[in-house]
Amino acid sequence: MNDVPTLDDARRLDREDPLAGLRERFAPTRPGRVYLDGHSLGRTPAAALTTAARVVGEEWAHDLIGSWFERWMALQHDLGDRLGEHFLGAAPGQVVVTDSTSVNLYKLAGAAVGARPGRDVIVCDRGNFPTDRYLLEGLATEHALELRLVDFD
Repeated sequence: MNDVPTLDDARRLDREDPLAGLRERFAPTRPGRVYLDGHSLGRTPAAALTTAARVVGEEWAHDLIGSWFERWMALQHDLGDRLGEHFLGAAPGQVVVTDSTSVNLYKLAGAAVGARPGRDVIVCDRGNFPTDRYLLEGLATEHALELRLVDFD
């Protein structure tokens, strides 16, 4: 028995895929390009190109720094409220959209180091994401601290 799908099988599955029409919502890429990067922004939504042109051409070009106060400064709270309501069951004001996890970890660890001067070790689980270990190494070097990697079960 041959379990390897044929090219015809793949084409049939593509035709029957209910998500196939969503491809048109994304900006086209170069012909023949296959994009399988799982740790990126992904393909550019076509609507993002229109939005970026509006932000640069209207908000930034016309309003300059004033555009920050028109919409951008409140956006982290507005998006947090929407995400909280629709996906987390949270009340308004309980969720905020901020930097990446790694950036927030750096801010938190940096604040912890600054809040308790005199300590000389940062402890990190060896199984943490490599980027997180890397930023803690940098923080330890910056403050002349030891980064101690430990194993947890």
